Amino acid sequence: MNPQRIRLTLVDGRTVWWHKGGQIHTLPPELAPIWVTHFKPAIFQAMPDGGIVPRGAPGAVDIAKVEAVEE
Repeated sequence: MNPQRIRLTLVDGRTVWWHKGGQIHTLPPELAPIWVTHFKPAIFQAMPDGGIVPRGAPGAVDIAKVEAVEE
């Protein structure tokens, strides 16, 4: 199975790929469903480039949904 990218749907309707370290971050297929299930949108927000940041960061937007997508 291929690594999976995490697609973030923001509350304003935009979708972005999760970025970490300036690149689209991927997870192994056995870890991605666990990560998606346990993600806490009440704790985190996303930047317009897809970076996940602590709630309250300047310019951050609430995350409505996260999903794993096979590459």
